[in-house]
Amino acid sequence: MKIHGVNPYVLVSATRASQLKPNWRKPMPVLIRIDGKPEEPSHINMMPIGEGSFRLYLNGVIRKASGTGVGDRVEVEVRFDAKYRSGRAHPMPAWFRTALKKNPAASKNWER
Repeated sequence: MKIHGVNPYVLVSATRASQLKPNWRKPMPVLIRIDGKPEEPSHINMMPIGEGSFRLYLNGVIRKASGTGVGDRVEVEVRFDAKYRSGRAHPMPAWFRTALKKNPAASKNWER
C-alpha cells in the first residue's frame, strides 16, 4: 500500500484493470476485500490515472477492517461491480443551479 498526498492506495495496472472491464477509462465501480476483510466486500470506485492504470484508494474504514496501513504488503480481491449505477449522489444545491443558469457554457459542460 502506497500513499498519494494523504490518500492510501494500491496501484492497479492497465493489464489487470482491463481484465476487470476492458477499455474502461472513467472511475470504475468495484467490490473489494483487503487481506480477506471485511467479510462483505466494500464498494469503491477505482480512479483512472492514465494509460489504463487505476488507483484503488483505500479509506479508513477498509484499512481498519483489514488491519492494514501505508507500507503494508496486502492481498487485494477486486471484482467489477456490475450492479452499480452511476449518477449524482446528491441533489444539486439551489445556489449551484442558479449559477449554472447564468453561465450557458458551464451549464452545457455540466451535463456531459
